[in-house]
Amino acid sequence: MQNIVTREQLLESYSAGKRNFSGIEFDDGPDLSDVDLSEASFEHCFLPDTNFSRANLEGCRFFECNIKCSDFTESNLTNASIRNCSVEATGYKSAIISGLLFQNNYAYGAVINDIALT
Repeated sequence: MQNIVTREQLLESYSAGKRNFSGIEFDDGPDLSDVDLSEASFEHCFLPDTNFSRANLEGCRFFECNIKCSDFTESNLTNASIRNCSVEATGYKSAIISGLLFQNNYAYGAVINDIALT
């Protein structure tokens, strides 16, 4: 099993058909803007400060991930799910959120079950 630690490794694995990613740890938030990661599943991943702006994340699943300070501006989150994640200071301005399941997430000691787009 390949240990994914860079943007290039993630995109290469996705291009090769891999959709289930577990335990990924990015120390520096990668630039994943404008990429297609539709139908990917991220479980127990450390993805803080990741730039997902304008990314196609349709049907994407984030479960028990740290996505603090990540930017989802103008991303496509149609039918995606973000559950049991740390979401402090994430941004969703102008994101497409039709069918997004945003449930049991954590920010500043509170449980968040709704998303506020600003």
